[in-house]
Amino acid sequence: RKRVELYAKQVEAIVSRCLSRRFDDGLDCKDLAKYSGDEKPEEKEAAYTFAVEYLETLAFVCQLRLQKRDFSLDECEKDVLALWEHERAALYSARELLFGKPIVGLLSGTGDNGFRFSHLTLQEYLAAKCTVRLYSCDLQQLLAPLQPFHARWTREVAQFVACLLSAERFTRFCQLMLESDDTTGAQCEMVQDFLKERGSSEHVEEMIRSKLQEIRGTDSLIVGLCHSSLEMRHCVLSEMKKFGVPPDPFSQGD
Repeated sequence: RKRVELYAKQVEAIVSRCLSRRFDDGLDCKDLAKYSGDEKPEEKEAAYTFAVEYLETLAFVCQLRLQKRDFSLDECEKDVLALWEHERAALYSARELLFGKPIVGLLSGTGDNGFRFSHLTLQEYLAAKCTVRLYSCDLQQLLAPLQPFHARWTREVAQFVACLLSAERFTRFCQLMLESDDTTGAQCEMVQDFLKERGSSEHVEEMIRSKLQEIRGTDSLIVGLCHSSLEMRHCVLSEMKKFGVPPDPFSQGD
């Protein structure tokens, strides 16, 4: 999960630096503190929380709704408001914090009141954070904005989401993805990529093997291994080695 940790630190550092500059300039954020759910909210803490949530929501809209990098605040406003979980006034205050001059370092201007996140991967990470925050209590609902899983605008967001989930929810997330496999084995490959970044999980690895065994079947593997094409035989052998299909009958033996 090193990528997730790296981007989390980057976002925290840059947003905190932006807010410190605003406070030094005398910006009053007492309104944001009163919108916080805490009984004794700290002004800076509330400002930071709302600012980051606004960035995450904005990235979600750009990445998964509009599917674009360059955006204007006006074109995103309707979708951002629909997803915003706090008072509308808190949203506008957070936006002022981030887009006052100079704008927060995570964004850059494109001219004509347009903006973009400094890196596409940063936009993908923030979109994933928003996805988990909004939908992790219902994994079926969480999967919806990530489909089709292998599309340009969803693939890396799903990868980040997989790294952000708790161990229990990650296992269920992978199970739901594998159940949706269209018999090509594409979701098996994707879940395997999750494990490469997140770390091994015997339970999830077993689910992948079971799904591939269901899709391929022994007969299909035999046909592939006996195929006249050397490339096809190599492809089948590579898949068998990668996923451990069929399982080694001696792997549990003495």
